Amino acid sequence: MLVRTLTLPAAQDEAGVRRIYRGGVNGLRQAAGSLLLGHHAHRDDLARLAADGHPFVFIGHREVPGTEICYVGGDYRAATGRIVDDLVAMGHRSFAYLGEVVRHEPQADRWEGFAAALERFGLTVPTPAFDRAEELTAQWLDAALAAGTTAVLVESVSLLRVLAAMVGLRGLTIPADLSVVLLVDDPGGEIAGRPWACLHTPRNAMGRRAVRLLTAVLADPTGEHERQILLPCSHTLDGTTAVPHPAA
Repeated sequence: MLVRTLTLPAAQDEAGVRRIYRGGVNGLRQAAGSLLLGHHAHRDDLARLAADGHPFVFIGHREVPGTEICYVGGDYRAATGRIVDDLVAMGHRSFAYLGEVVRHEPQADRWEGFAAALERFGLTVPTPAFDRAEELTAQWLDAALAAGTTAVLVESVSLLRVLAAMVGLRGLTIPADLSVVLLVDDPGGEIAGRPWACLHTPRNAMGRRAVRLLTAVLADPTGEHERQILLPCSHTLDGTTAVPHPAA
């Protein structure tokens, strides 16, 4: 039995998107089943792959209109909500949110978990900044601090790198002046040579569960399998979060 793993977005098309179908031909047709990985995926290809009856499991949360595909992802919504819970317990009441411009399910899940948690506490949900790292300005940071922000949640390493630099240029320190939580895995000392409070993606567990799901679907295509799975994520607030100043 041949199982193919396709890592997206390798072998991109002219638009920079990894396509499964090239010239109308399914590039996975020789495999009995496939594991699909990648931050970006063309939904039309996933819908067509499902319609063709090709067994596959997407590693990551991905919804395709008109069909239900098999996927195994991280429960970023719940994890981000728990991060907010812990920050509120520390005394934080005013938050800001930095997110990526391209919004897929993992990004949307994080934002929704953040907003829902603030609403649950009756706190103000800030207007998110969905920016490319190169477009993030110091004026955004100045406005956030002027509004009393004491904690910022950040969706990507590239955005965090810019934020950390701007905080330093303002003569401020993290976490004494501003708590910061990265909503992906800590890049391991890559930024400011320090550990960052972060959300941990259960990558190994996702991969193992995806293999088990694909194996089950291949063995029993019509079986009552749990086909859309979100695994719990852990987090740490060590390193770059602190109790806010009393005046904040």
